[in-house]
Amino acid sequence: MKRLIIGIIILSLLTSCDSYHKNLKGTNFNVGWINLPELTTINYNDPNGGWLGVTEQRITDVYWNEEYILAKRCENRTDSILGYYIIKILPDTTRPVPWKRYGLLTWEQYTWKRDSLGLEESNMRHINLF
Repeated sequence: MKRLIIGIIILSLLTSCDSYHKNLKGTNFNVGWINLPELTTINYNDPNGGWLGVTEQRITDVYWNEEYILAKRCENRTDSILGYYIIKILPDTTRPVPWKRYGLLTWEQYTWKRDSLGLEESNMRHINLF
């Protein structure tokens, strides 16, 4: 019986999930992953509990302020850039979700939209994940 209990404990330790989440200060959003860093996404911290995914996986750079989040997405196996996101943060009471996502954008679309919104990465908080 003792061996069975020890075996169950060892098995549960070997199959546990690894994860990372960092809240984007001043917002109800976070950036993080479960199991693999390659699965990094931007998520909304739902006040009712849990997270709602906002982007697809492999987010590498994130800039943000209280109104917008700018993010770069790369290929899973390389550092090749797939595109960019611009996320407008809406009030938490907005339904169905409290954000408006633009993207996946090309570099040209991203810079045009970013500039038209008057956003500058140098004036925003930043996190580099890889």
